[in-house]
Amino acid sequence: GAPRSAPSLSALRPGVFTARTIPNRLMLSFGWRWLLLGAATALLVVVAQFVVPLDISVPFLPIATVGTAVAFYLGFKNNSSYDRYWEARKIWGGVGNASRSWANQVLMFLDGNPALQESLIMRQVAWAHALRLNLRKTSRHEGSEFQERNAPWIRQDWDGQMGALLDPAELAEISARRNPVTH
Repeated sequence: GAPRSAPSLSALRPGVFTARTIPNRLMLSFGWRWLLLGAATALLVVVAQFVVPLDISVPFLPIATVGTAVAFYLGFKNNSSYDRYWEARKIWGGVGNASRSWANQVLMFLDGNPALQESLIMRQVAWAHALRLNLRKTSRHEGSEFQERNAPWIRQDWDGQMGALLDPAELAEISARRNPVTH
């Protein structure tokens, strides 16, 4: 194939990078309406209390009952969300472990052919990156104002990331597929 500027095998570090910093600007782009609504509601309550002082008493039992029910509901929802996260983390860890094991086997069994070793391992790394990019698709925001404002944080640089790992012909063939991860 044509020469490519792929990273060497020693430059690839195993592991999964899970830390992510979400900029305040991105959080505000999602929550500014809620922040404004909360501030307006708080201002309304404060003004109402000082302008029209009312002595409103609310019985404790209904609020305590509803609060307990909401606490149980949120607890179960939080637990199921964490279970889904943990299951996805275990599966992604399995992908990484299986890829490392396969790469070790390639290095061991194809000892006399470094070009083939690098080609096979780079294809495996490309598959893992393709899977990651496919799982992080942001198609529902495609062409929207949200995507334009937050492009640096949600950008899917398929050609840039996959081009460093595959030959241009392979990249073109895989990119033309509807689901490039399975081909």
